[in-house]
Amino acid sequence: MELKALKKIIDLTEQYKGDYIGPLERYFIDTKFPKLTLFLKLLKDGKAKTDDEMAFLLSFSTAFTSEYKKLKDEASVRISHLLFFIDSRKVPKSQMWKSYIPGLKKVVAAELIFYMGLDSAPIELTKSGYEQMETVRFSEKKILALCNLTRYAGNAHSYENFKKYAQVTLNTIDLARLEIEGEICKMELNFISGKSAGEKFKHIKKAKKYIHRLKKIFELTKSESAFHNYTETCINYNYSIKNYLEIIKITKEADAWYQMKQKLTPKPMLAYMATHRLFSKAFLRDFENTSDDLKLCLEIYNENSKDWSNFLEIFFLHNMFSGNYTKAMDVYYKFLKSSVYDVLPPDIKERWKYFEPYLNFVIGDEFIKQNMDLLSFLNEISYYTEHKSDNNIPILIAQVIAMIDMGDFKKLADRTNYLENYINKYVDRKNFARTFIFMRMLLRLFKNNFNADKTEKQCLKQFSKIEFAPGNKLNTCDELEVIPYDILWGLILERIKAKLS
Repeated sequence: MELKALKKIIDLTEQYKGDYIGPLERYFIDTKFPKLTLFLKLLKDGKAKTDDEMAFLLSFSTAFTSEYKKLKDEASVRISHLLFFIDSRKVPKSQMWKSYIPGLKKVVAAELIFYMGLDSAPIELTKSGYEQMETVRFSEKKILALCNLTRYAGNAHSYENFKKYAQVTLNTIDLARLEIEGEICKMELNFISGKSAGEKFKHIKKAKKYIHRLKKIFELTKSESAFHNYTETCINYNYSIKNYLEIIKITKEADAWYQMKQKLTPKPMLAYMATHRLFSKAFLRDFENTSDDLKLCLEIYNENSKDWSNFLEIFFLHNMFSGNYTKAMDVYYKFLKSSVYDVLPPDIKERWKYFEPYLNFVIGDEFIKQNMDLLSFLNEISYYTEHKSDNNIPILIAQVIAMIDMGDFKKLADRTNYLENYINKYVDRKNFARTFIFMRMLLRLFKNNFNADKTEKQCLKQFSKIEFAPGNKLNTCDELEVIPYDILWGLILERIKAKLS
């Protein structure tokens, strides 16, 4: 196990350990491993972050010596055992800790009692554990308890209970098999969703197949796990076809189902559905009745968590699309200063990086620049452009508006042929109609040598197609937009007129 993971276990135990547990060091005193307590202390204090550092501080020649490996293995086992010291009542906002973990502890305790020969049929303790685990969404997590109840009932010569638990076990195994099949369908669709925006459209038929199967699994099981997988898959599929109205409908139906099923829906699940609604409403530019969803997400998601970082991106776009640029800037800085930013995958970090020129364009002097050369920032996000070809488009637009803002029209004019070739080769007219129209408008501006008045008149018909207006078929923003194109077009023309006046 990595030292980083071991330290997380130590920190978690320290934070939530039971009141009856003293200093953790006492569990690492061992004459066979005299350096064990020092290993714990170095790890706990953050003085050794890698195996090489730990080996050096413990006076081993390298981290590959057999002595160090034996010491680390022993430490890993003991540190893993620390998790049993955690008081599940102290861990906040976690359904698994409140139900499954206490139940599992009882089941494991019953197993120890059985194998130590203290009781050949610890049914009551196992049953109590199972009853706590019964509300857990994942059926496979209940199978161990049910198998043990079946065996213990047999050991106790309780034939009726044996038959009852055996049948429940078999039914749960069948249910778990279907739920795991549903997980596979969901993961396959997640793989599709992770592709570039244009690639998603090539897999719509496959996505439909997964949705139909998930619906069948839900009809067969009526379980919460199957419902969650079906709902999430439907949401991902509708993202692929940009049917945001359907996503809003699905999330509301999910809230209603959870209310009906459990009477009181867990707030994290409500927040999860709220993020999808907020994301969808941003692209529909429907900013009414969103305050409750925003408030719920800000309340539920723990700062610096993965869910929190996902929500912040949605919150950022929500403010950019609604024209609340100052708030978007606040969100931008909050995210960049967060501890989660450093540990995110490169593509996510770089996506936030290309937001910067857009903020600079709409906020100007109020936006504190990060000492970044706006003309060369494309070189700094090579990972993103290499793995997400469609997202070169917002990066290219960001470069254009950065140069307009600096009044460098000669360099822009020199790129006219490049822009035209890029549009013809890379911009998907079918799946990104708004983007194609906007890029053609930009090209017209280039060819007119940045004559804003002339270009505005020539592009009136094209602009009317992407303008946010009742009945307009292209009202819904493309996922490549950082500022809605119809708003950005007006800002670009205004900036050019100001620069050339």
